[in-house]
Amino acid sequence: PNVTGQGAIHVKTFVSKLRLDAITHIDQQINEWLDKNPDYEVKHVSSAIGTLIGKNVEEALFINVWV
Repeated sequence: PNVTGQGAIHVKTFVSKLRLDAITHIDQQINEWLDKNPDYEVKHVSSAIGTLIGKNVEEALFINVWV
């Protein structure tokens, strides 16, 4: 999927509630994921706030890390 050898070819999405402790936890999850995948080079990161629908409906932070 990456003919030129540049650009992102995979994405990992992280989701967090909008509480300080949850955001701290998502930071830890992202850092651990990157530490476990040292061959990944982060190409782009995007974030959005949206509604997470499950048992409860609540606002959430969505972070996409493109590698």
